[in-house]
Amino acid sequence: MATFIPSDAPYIQREIPPDYAASLEQLAPNINSLVESTQGPNESWVDSLARLLPVVASTYQQKQLLDTQVQRARAGLPPLDVTQYAPGFQVGLSADTQRLMMWGGVGLVAVVWMMSRKR
Repeated sequence: MATFIPSDAPYIQREIPPDYAASLEQLAPNINSLVESTQGPNESWVDSLARLLPVVASTYQQKQLLDTQVQRARAGLPPLDVTQYAPGFQVGLSADTQRLMMWGGVGLVAVVWMMSRKR
């Protein structure tokens, strides 16, 4: 959760509660040093953490997925198809859209041919 600090307010160094820092360090080792090294000028530690959380969470998920894939490979199982679980988008047209475009093209050609025949 980011905190709002007005631009004309003096920079205040906030101390992170030791219990919070310790539990965060257990969940993501070296996160405290990572946040401090990427902390911008006049940016609070919490704001810097909020900016880094999506990257850290994505890295953690990728590590878990890699560990799972390695375990499956060791067990002789095929790799997981993560495309069905991962958010994203499909590139290209679906089969239904291709079929619709094909029949629309055939219809358009037929209309043009019929109109040119009437002349």
